[in-house]
Amino acid sequence: MAKVKTSILLGSTMLTLVACGGGGSGGAPIRNIVDNNIEFSNISSSISSLAAVVDQAQASATIQSLVKPTEIDRNNAKAVVAEIDNVINNWNSYKDSLDVDTLIVKIQTDEWKKAEAVIKILKEDMRTVVQNVVDGGTYETTDLSFLDKPEAVNKRIVDKKQAIYNDATPTIIHTKTDIVTVSEFNESTSSIREVSTDVKDIDATSTGGTANNLVRKKKSVRTTTINQVEDQFITIGTRPETTIIYSNGKKVINIGSVIQRTTKKTLKLKPKITSVEIETVVPYTTKEKNAPRTVVINGEPTTTKVYKDYVKIEVQGNGSKLHKTFTKTTTTKTTPITTKLIYPKITLYTYEDGHSFTLDEIDEVTTSTKDKIEVSVNESLKSSSSEHIIKSESTTNEVITDTVVSDPTTVVVHEDKTTSTTADNKITTVVTRYYTTTKTTKTTVTTKTTPVTTKIWTNNNVDTIRGETTTKSSSNNDVKVTNHTQVMSTNVVDINIDKDHKNIVDVNIGEDHVNMGTRTANYNSDANSYRTDEFNGSGGDNFNSAINAEYAYSRGWTGKGSTIVIADTGWDRDHKDLGNVTATYNTLNETKTIGTSDATMQDNVGHGSHVMGIAAGLKNGSGMHGVAFDANVMVAKITDNYGYSFQRALKAAEWGRDNKAVAMNISANWNADSSFRRSIVDLGNNQYRSDHYYYGINGYNGAKQTASDWKTALGNDMILVNSAGNQGYNFTYGTGQMAIATDINGKLILDGKMIIVGNYSTSNGNINGNKAGNVCVTWINGVCQDAAKISDYYILAPGTMIQSAYKDGSLVYMTGTSMSAPVVTGSLAILNQMWPHMKGSNLVQLVLKTASKDLVGYNVNTHGQGLLDLNKATQPVGATGIPTTGRTNGAISGNLNGGAGIGNISSSSFSVLSNVIVLDSFERDFTVDLSNTVAVDTRPGSVIETIAFGNGNYDAYGNLAQTSDTLPTFTFYDVKTTYKFNNGETNGDYNVNSSYNAYENDTTKINFGLGFVKETGKFLNNVQNGVLGVGENHHTTYATAKLNHNFTNKLSVNGNYQVGYTNVESSNDFSLVTGYSGLTSQSWNVGTSYNVSNKLNFGATYAQPLSVTNGTMSYKVPVARTLDGNVLYNEGSVSAASEVQEHNVGLSMNYNTGEKFSLSAFGEQRFNVAGVNKNDQYKVGVSANYTGQLEKIPFELLKTANLITKLDTSNIVDKSKKLISEFKPKKLINRIKKLGWK
Repeated sequence: MAKVKTSILLGSTMLTLVACGGGGSGGAPIRNIVDNNIEFSNISSSISSLAAVVDQAQASATIQSLVKPTEIDRNNAKAVVAEIDNVINNWNSYKDSLDVDTLIVKIQTDEWKKAEAVIKILKEDMRTVVQNVVDGGTYETTDLSFLDKPEAVNKRIVDKKQAIYNDATPTIIHTKTDIVTVSEFNESTSSIREVSTDVKDIDATSTGGTANNLVRKKKSVRTTTINQVEDQFITIGTRPETTIIYSNGKKVINIGSVIQRTTKKTLKLKPKITSVEIETVVPYTTKEKNAPRTVVINGEPTTTKVYKDYVKIEVQGNGSKLHKTFTKTTTTKTTPITTKLIYPKITLYTYEDGHSFTLDEIDEVTTSTKDKIEVSVNESLKSSSSEHIIKSESTTNEVITDTVVSDPTTVVVHEDKTTSTTADNKITTVVTRYYTTTKTTKTTVTTKTTPVTTKIWTNNNVDTIRGETTTKSSSNNDVKVTNHTQVMSTNVVDINIDKDHKNIVDVNIGEDHVNMGTRTANYNSDANSYRTDEFNGSGGDNFNSAINAEYAYSRGWTGKGSTIVIADTGWDRDHKDLGNVTATYNTLNETKTIGTSDATMQDNVGHGSHVMGIAAGLKNGSGMHGVAFDANVMVAKITDNYGYSFQRALKAAEWGRDNKAVAMNISANWNADSSFRRSIVDLGNNQYRSDHYYYGINGYNGAKQTASDWKTALGNDMILVNSAGNQGYNFTYGTGQMAIATDINGKLILDGKMIIVGNYSTSNGNINGNKAGNVCVTWINGVCQDAAKISDYYILAPGTMIQSAYKDGSLVYMTGTSMSAPVVTGSLAILNQMWPHMKGSNLVQLVLKTASKDLVGYNVNTHGQGLLDLNKATQPVGATGIPTTGRTNGAISGNLNGGAGIGNISSSSFSVLSNVIVLDSFERDFTVDLSNTVAVDTRPGSVIETIAFGNGNYDAYGNLAQTSDTLPTFTFYDVKTTYKFNNGETNGDYNVNSSYNAYENDTTKINFGLGFVKETGKFLNNVQNGVLGVGENHHTTYATAKLNHNFTNKLSVNGNYQVGYTNVESSNDFSLVTGYSGLTSQSWNVGTSYNVSNKLNFGATYAQPLSVTNGTMSYKVPVARTLDGNVLYNEGSVSAASEVQEHNVGLSMNYNTGEKFSLSAFGEQRFNVAGVNKNDQYKVGVSANYTGQLEKIPFELLKTANLITKLDTSNIVDKSKKLISEFKPKKLINRIKKLGWK
């Protein structure tokens, strides 16, 4: 019994196995055929529905229900039959959906022939079995016994294929053989033999045989009767007659030969009888009296209708054809009839002696249900259409005049003017910017002449065919100049503030400028802050880390405001890690919904939830998060199983295009059929082609034509992201070939708006799935006609052991290129947030160009463009420079080299360079700060050092010239002139200085001078080059006034004042600094000198080195741009005057014996060196000169030099007096004499 039950249940799982539903081993062959046949992916939804119905039927199946099917069993069987019919109908519908060329190819493939055979098995074998249950019959397990063995299944498929493709040979339908008797006669008789013994009891008395005592005893005389027989042998003649019926209706009867056989006939003889007295127990039998009483109940009828269309064609009088479509409606009315059988539980005990009694128990009731089926057929006209011919044709010329007004080119310049008013002890300074806007609009008038051919059809419809258009154009410019003002700043200061204070006016440009997207609020600039447990995941490949997503987050880019489309199996609507869904589209029932209210979008597979989690899973502090965790998601449901319809995906693409999505993710692709696999030709270096007559020029499955459909669906801006496939080939084919499909003009059909994504394992560096090798789409005359290779649009992203959301609210690990594709899709959302103007092919190239090629064994034909890298993609790419024209698509400066080393002009002048836009090779604009300058010591020599070591004649401007040669001084009318230069240089530094003693007597001397100095590569010792640069040759004209007065022969004072005007040459190259104007400067010093003796002198000075007192620096700085590409400038000028002046205090000593020895020393304290507040320095120097042999230096001399070198210039007057008082000249002279010095 157990074996019977197993066999029955095994048979009942057959349809589940055919529908890929899994189950016992008996159905494994069919399941393998369905799973491995790529053609069934196109009707996988119908097969899954069939599997679900069979699962329900199997769940209620029992041995009893198969022997006696109940109403529920029949209803379940009816549902199975309907789903089988649905599979068959959808199979036919799929064939209808293929274009003629593709269908011609596919019916020749072994996969297609097997698929037709399996359909035939469903229709002729399996449906018959289940229909028998629907009709009230029983289920025979032997009907499906062929499912137990793979070889039996394969044989069945081969038989069906033979029946389909070689049906010219008739087959035997039925064979029956009967045996007919033709003769009979006797032969002989055998000896007598006993055959049976009959025993009877007579004259019996009996006891017992009641409900309380079933044992009944009988006393009687037993009579034994022995029955005897003898055999009679008979010879019989028979012949076989076989009837064979063929599929063509022919009947053939074959009559065989007569066969003689001998048989025996047994005859009864007179029996032998004997008697004996015995006591026996009387046996008894039981009989149940359960004749049923029948009750019949009619149930509620159900009605189903099946519609089938067919077309009739009628030729009309005008030559057109009328196509009439009729609908044949088959109505089936099913009424369940329930029959109740009531069986009484009455048992009759009957003894062999004739005694009996009856036992009455509780009745038994059984119920059965059978459907009453009524079928009616009706036909009606559904629609009609006409096929028409051309009735007349004519051609005219169409002339169109089109006036195009271009976007205006706008140039904005401005000048800042400052006004000050004094009131209430306050100075109010208002900076007003005066704008002049010149807007030039180009108007182009185009006249287009087009020949137009009009065709009128028999239905009076008109077709218009436009010929080649000839175009003539003329243009003129409209220039409009407007002016307006804007108050840039108002500054109110107390009247006692330094009046020389200058406020620098600047344009306030934030880091989020016009053309850059809005950064995510409250982002953290520390990339480490994003490396959380949620970022890392609990295991598997960390896809966020592998693509350096944390660096994009730390720059404020998380995908916020960008929209992507996930076209898959729906999404788990209750999953805590999935959200930000703005709209849904169920392509299975054509339902589009704003928001998340459509319950049919629930993911019943899990694949779509996993893909969505990788691309845009929420960052909520637990679980995991996707790449673009702030992005908006539009979810399209393409399938409810693992089959995928690219036709429905096309509809989803159009939906995403119309809703401004930046990218659409398709984690699916085509499997290769046997014809394509056999046709692949290896050209070397991972380059391949197909020698198939259709695939070789159209791509697999007609990828070239499919690309044209996708071009329309994607529009101008949306990007298609497609997984490369998991087959493990060295190349990518099929849907991936759409990326390189090329039109007749040699241009990519998709215009570069597609990315193919391979699966890169970060744990071992392997590519798990199809690689970047190329399969040519169109191969003609031995040359590939494609405009690109697969590797040009192939990128890698993590896809191995990726943890993400699943359909039941959990997190699971999955592997495949399906997991790699959404990593790229999420990255596109991040980059679109950063630069919303970047769309389509431009954004694709940014992702591909910034991919990392730092991979082990990198090869472009294997790894494509490399591994996705968001760190590089969110930084400038390629040549970076500053726009030098009025538009961002114009010229840019070659680089950002250069800077400013300054010391005597204002460093705050350069604050206007703190927000400069630069462009990368993708015209993306970044903001950089170029305001930082380097503080350098621009002082042209030390006054006190000149006094100590030189001739005391300090010339601040003259010292600016770096010269090596001096011509002899010549005098003309008391004017002395010197000329310093570099011998051999024709364009180097030089200085000319002329002086005149205006007044001179015994105590006082006044001198005036004029000078001219040329500097090369610097001005006033300041250096600016590169993007902050100025010219090479700068000239300064200066004047000098000197005073020297002797109070006594020991004590004197002196002073020196110089003022200059500098002409700074502007740079011949691009520079943000457009020039300097009105640049004046000054230098002055005062000092005193005390002669202790005719050999020893002390001096003290207070000086202000060369500093700029007036003048402006002009600038033109690009600070932003408009969406149409016009650059906005901050243009104006700022004060270049030194805000912080350097001051010097110094002491000097000169000792000269007049013979062999002299000693000089100085000490100097510098305040605010290089114009930097509180940047103080101390400087000392000692110089000793001796002619002859030096044996010993006097102690007092060394002590004096030591005091100078350790000089602290605070309270310099008091300390100078102390220094002089401690010096003992007489003692020093005596020591020198003792040494023998003269």
